[in-house]
Order: sequence, then structure tokens, then C-alpha cells
Amino acid sequence: MKTPYRNQLMIRLYLLLMIMLLISGCSTLIGYDGSYKGKVINADTNEPIEGAVAHGIWFDLGAPFLMGNSTYVDSREVITDSGGNFVIQGQGIKILSNLDVMEVTIFKAGYESGNFPTWPRKEIYSPKYLEEYKHIFELQGDSVVFKLKPIINGKHPWYDFVRLFDFEPKEKRRLIDSEVAKDKTIK
Repeated sequence: MKTPYRNQLMIRLYLLLMIMLLISGCSTLIGYDGSYKGKVINADTNEPIEGAVAHGIWFDLGAPFLMGNSTYVDSREVITDSGGNFVIQGQGIKILSNLDVMEVTIFKAGYESGNFPTWPRKEIYSPKYLEEYKHIFELQGDSVVFKLKPIINGKHPWYDFVRLFDFEPKEKRRLIDSEVAKDKTIK
């Protein structure tokens, strides 16, 4: 049997939790950051690109009302298979989190790279935007097809396209660093 004192205590604990959430700037009480599935193809031939690096990075958005800055949380990278497919595992279950959606860079030596500040998905982009940029990426079910254009004449301007951060641990970006090094040797 609940007493009036117990009811008041529960209300106070609930209010305390709500105040703590507000102060922390938390945008998600409970969330799930699942797998990111993609495919990388040659934009000219529609053939899959094997060996491209998909590099995902996550940031915590901080407390927006306190002018919080984004901070690095984690990054993961994978290489596409012979069909151009890849899966980057997300961050899993997040409780009381300001975790942003993964940013992704797709890079392959000899191709223009793709840098997406937010993983492409219908909830973020308007149909008009998706139509306008379908030459760069397309949504197909729960997957994203990234289209890279081959570089015909000249060297890849890798420094303009690949977003490598000084704060990111080097061991978290070995694959993309290796692919950039290959690209620098292309004449």
C-alpha cells in the first residue's frame, strides 16, 4: 500500500531526474545506434568498388543551451568487399545521450571521395535534396549506395575531401591513412 509520503518521494525523484536531464542537455533518454550498411560503386559504370574505405566518426553534441562543443566519441573504419558492400557497427544502446548520427567518409585511391557530415537517411534529407544529389548517393532500403567518380587526369585533391582530425587516435584511422598514402603516389 502506497503512503502519501511515498507518493511525494516518487514525484520528487521524477522531478529531480527531469531537472538533471534538462541541465545535462541530453537529447535522448534511451536510443539505439545500429548498423550502418552501404555499398560503394563507380559513378560512371555502376560497378562495385572493392577495397574502398568507409570511415565513420561519432560526436557528442554537448549541452546545446550551454553552448557546448561537439566532442569526439569514437570512430570505426571498414573496407568494402568484392561487391562494394560494407557494414559499420553503430554505438549500440545509448542512455541519456547527445550522440550525433555518424559522419562518414568514403575514400578509394583514384576516385573522388565522399564526405557526408550526416549518414544519409530519409528522416534528414528532403525528397528534393535526395533527387538533387542522387548522382552522389542513393537510399536503397536500409542501405546507402555511394557513387564515386574516377579521377581521369591528375592527382586526387585528397586534402580537400578527406576529413582527418588531429584529435582522432591514429589507430582508429589506419585504413583511410593507408588509402590516402596510395593516392598520393598516383601520378
